[in-house]
Amino acid sequence: MSSEGSSENPNIQLANYSQPTTFTVDTASRNSLAEAEQDFQDPININIHKRQKIDHPNDGQPVQDSNEFATECSLCQKNWTNSGPHIIVSLKCGHLFGKSCISQYIRAGICKSNVKGTRSMCPTCGEPAKKHHIQNIWPSKVIPHDPKELNRLKQEINVLQEIISFQEEELALSTKTYQRACKVLSQYKLPIPQNNEPVNPEKDDLKIDKIQDSRLFAPWSSSSLSPNRNSCRVMAMDSRDRILVASLKHPTKGYGIHKTSLLDPLSTDFTPIHDGLIRDIVYSAKRGQILTTSIDKTLKISSALNNCVLQTYNLDCAGWSCDFDSVDPNILYCGLSNDTVMVYDIRNTKESLFRLRNSEITGGAQIHSLHTCVIEGRSTILCANSLKAYMWQSESTESNTEDDYICSLLNLGTEGYTSFSLSIDLSRQELLLSSRKHGSTQHIVASWDKSKKLFTSEWSIQSDISQKTLARTSCIQRGSQDPAVCYSDEKSGMLYIEDKDHEILTIPVGGQIMDIKYSKIDGEEILAGLTDDSLHLFKYQ
Repeated sequence: MSSEGSSENPNIQLANYSQPTTFTVDTASRNSLAEAEQDFQDPININIHKRQKIDHPNDGQPVQDSNEFATECSLCQKNWTNSGPHIIVSLKCGHLFGKSCISQYIRAGICKSNVKGTRSMCPTCGEPAKKHHIQNIWPSKVIPHDPKELNRLKQEINVLQEIISFQEEELALSTKTYQRACKVLSQYKLPIPQNNEPVNPEKDDLKIDKIQDSRLFAPWSSSSLSPNRNSCRVMAMDSRDRILVASLKHPTKGYGIHKTSLLDPLSTDFTPIHDGLIRDIVYSAKRGQILTTSIDKTLKISSALNNCVLQTYNLDCAGWSCDFDSVDPNILYCGLSNDTVMVYDIRNTKESLFRLRNSEITGGAQIHSLHTCVIEGRSTILCANSLKAYMWQSESTESNTEDDYICSLLNLGTEGYTSFSLSIDLSRQELLLSSRKHGSTQHIVASWDKSKKLFTSEWSIQSDISQKTLARTSCIQRGSQDPAVCYSDEKSGMLYIEDKDHEILTIPVGGQIMDIKYSKIDGEEILAGLTDDSLHLFKYQ
């Protein structure tokens, strides 16, 4: 627009507007403009870090103005400077511009007001804007916007956050291990008698060691595997590879296997394998494989060397127990929650060879323990569910099919009890059956009677310890002594080692013990106790 008779007046051009407009100012307007320029005040030094807030249009909550993170002038689309004519400035409303651009914009608005009677406004929000509203901002530096650099910084932040999370997790585990070690140490402390009076233990005190052998299982290593309870369930030890593998629910990686070297317990590794709780785990150094089954309805074979899953079998229902065949390296067994034993051949990757089930005899409960052995040349599958203990034995010594197996109960005098653990010592062909009823437990050591063609009880232990969980027990050998039964008290967190003469050795652990394993590694006897969140190793000394 232009006024009549003023073609000789200078033009004022706005910088980088979407629709550039030219104004022509007459002499009177020029004088008015000169007087208006006197309204400018000296620049005010303000803090650039002061956050401007606006009302959110939806919820009315204050949010940060996006201009706080801007790096270029919205009028000319060029980067701000911290000195010179394009220095960063702020209006009264808080929006930021380059000084030369907003000054020219306001001057144009003043000229326009003389023509149409309007006022100059902020280009961003439309608030009234005057020359004395312009305030200089003196930042320490102005950084140009660089998307690549911003992405790099974000990646660094993510990496640092992961490191912090990992270190916090390690700190929690270390703190928990320390607290448990202090608790275990306190179990060894005895009260100091006063005035030479003998110490009389109360009835509720822990059982006293009555074993005459001065040697005992001394603590070797304790490590917390998870900051959460109910994370560990079962484990397996192998003397040949000197390794211990335990099931673990990792806080971030899911369900898998935690490996611990029995040469250096600080050397560990975790591999995620399943999508649900792992109910059983078997390690075979001869095959170089690990067999696991889970409530995610799968049976999996993993490589012990590179942790890769080699084969997966889908199950009809949750898997509760599993084992390799004691002779044939190609045969696998899996006990299901519906009291079915599945038999697989690794050369057949699609389906099972056959299945074994007789609920009329076995009761139809979950098979929590399954072990295989050869007795008198016949393939034998020892099973225990939450109701009964039984075995499947082949009538043939040559080929094994579904029709060859006969089911029979292990009648070991457990009337009134229900089994919660079954294990076998293949070297002595002795089995340990642990059963429970309200307020008491029973542990029976049995061996194969060749004349009767069945397992008969050798000796047993009665305990007043209450057992609620399906914690596992183990039969161990201490030096030259007779075999002993190792069981736990889930209430006190104690391990008990008791022989047939009922001499008892107590080992404080300080947690709910889920599994117990014993093995000889390079001539040293090692006892392992797995709680629901930690691993404890002991050496016989």
